[in-house]
Amino acid sequence: LIGLIIGFGLLFAVVLVAVHVVLIPGVVLVVVAIGLIRPKRGVALTTDAVLLFHESIWSGRPSRLIVSSPAAALSAADSPSAGSSRVSLLLGNERITLKRAEFESLLRAAPLATPELPTD
Repeated sequence: LIGLIIGFGLLFAVVLVAVHVVLIPGVVLVVVAIGLIRPKRGVALTTDAVLLFHESIWSGRPSRLIVSSPAAALSAADSPSAGSSRVSLLLGNERITLKRAEFESLLRAAPLATPELPTD
């Protein structure tokens, strides 16, 4: 028990010095556990693809590219139920869940992201 208390105290001091924020070590462990079970993902839409990124637990920034799917993958989403506030997408092997407003924003941007055919 004494070792556990000293460990939490040491972790508290390290986090305080490193990020200048008071964090309770038990909460940090819970956040890390949740991040391992259901990691955060970021979605980006380019002119020809939908990109899925792994987001850092600490900064929320994209840290690595997981999947690059064709833009048509957005239209292949499960049709959400009428009362649902979330939409589930399958990009590659990753199932991600977006808020309905975020998904609709991606759908509105998708036609703009498709390359235009040259007119002669």
